[in-house]
Amino acid sequence: LSNLRSGYVTDFSLVLTGTVLSTVPLLVVFVVLGKQIIGGIMQGAVKG
Repeated sequence: LSNLRSGYVTDFSLVLTGTVLSTVPLLVVFVVLGKQIIGGIMQGAVKG
């Protein structure tokens, strides 16, 4: 994201686009694998 800034002017629409494009895949993975992630966290929290 830091490469999307120039020395004098920052194009905020370009920075926002880069931020969204880097965040969306993580959100998709979390939504698809959410139950497994939460289940693993809960299973690891139980004392055995």
